[in-house]
Amino acid sequence: MLSIEQIINKLGIEGSSPEVQDKILQDLANSVATRILLELSEQMSEKDMSEVASLLEEGKEDEAEKFINSKVINYNDFRTKIEKETIDELAENTQAVNDQAAAIKSEKLSA
Repeated sequence: MLSIEQIINKLGIEGSSPEVQDKILQDLANSVATRILLELSEQMSEKDMSEVASLLEEGKEDEAEKFINSKVINYNDFRTKIEKETIDELAENTQAVNDQAAAIKSEKLSA
């Protein structure tokens, strides 16, 4: 897994304020968690997913993770793959937005 500094650099937000970086990183963590739960729902039974949901609602994240580890083979690899995919997608989208903004700025300057 990438370090926070590596993620910040990959997303191109190293020049942003710490508050902006924290917000983006928190949004990223939420997105990863959502994707993990969606993928897990395809691999685990409804009963198991209910157990995970109950543990998470009770604030027992560590217990939920242990439970998931007991049900999903190679869960750490599974989680790392989703984290990487999400970071890569966000980085690609950030670059696309930056490219589009630069093109618009260039068009305005040449007009």
